[in-house]
Amino acid sequence: MAGAVTSASVMVNLPAFGHAMRLAADAPGLGTGLHFNILAGRPLTPALSLVRPRSGDFLSYPALVRRAFAGRIRSADVYAECAAQIARLRDAGRTVTHLDSHRHVHVLPTVWAAVRRAADDAGIAHVRVPLRPAGGAPRGFVAAVKQSLLGAWYRAAGGARTPASVRFEGIALMGGDGFARGLVPLLAALPTGVTELMVHPGYDDAELAAIDSYRSAREIELRALISPPVLEALRDVELTHFGRL
Repeated sequence: MAGAVTSASVMVNLPAFGHAMRLAADAPGLGTGLHFNILAGRPLTPALSLVRPRSGDFLSYPALVRRAFAGRIRSADVYAECAAQIARLRDAGRTVTHLDSHRHVHVLPTVWAAVRRAADDAGIAHVRVPLRPAGGAPRGFVAAVKQSLLGAWYRAAGGARTPASVRFEGIALMGGDGFARGLVPLLAALPTGVTELMVHPGYDDAELAAIDSYRSAREIELRALISPPVLEALRDVELTHFGRL
């Protein structure tokens, strides 16, 4: 990635996991975390409160959210599945530097506490809090709605009211051509301290289409991240990953 990406999160329960590990082996400076996944594919554990009874597939995104707020997710199911996913990544020879989740569902009620416990028990210091700092309203209506929704989930889950030690950015950049326009100004305005910048570079193909709706924008992000203006802006930023903090 021309040096622009120093940290990646991995979904361990999908067919491309082995391919991802081979790529990671060719990038020794890459920090690797768990992209906890309870939406795409099937679990590594029984996880009965997280799956569709007939197929054994994970619940849809809306169904998972409804079940979380209805109190119908078992904390033990989330903990066991998270622990199993952490173990699979470690068994592949990777140090798990951090934890986040597919579509941020780890901040849902019941899910958050179980994920934090699994991370703590595994010695994983950083679990993403996908909220921008107070006073920093995201640009754009869609980003504002997403941030408001995530904040409501996090508060309902009993998340800490104090600001996270690591700032989080990236939701306002999602969606296509605005990524390239917004990334350089965002990099130029970063404050002192640690900021996690969420990006989704990749390629649109049939395998991706089967699990996610965020598709063509990934190629736009990829082109932007290796573009001269972005690489020049990164010269003024110290790139790192959570394993070095």
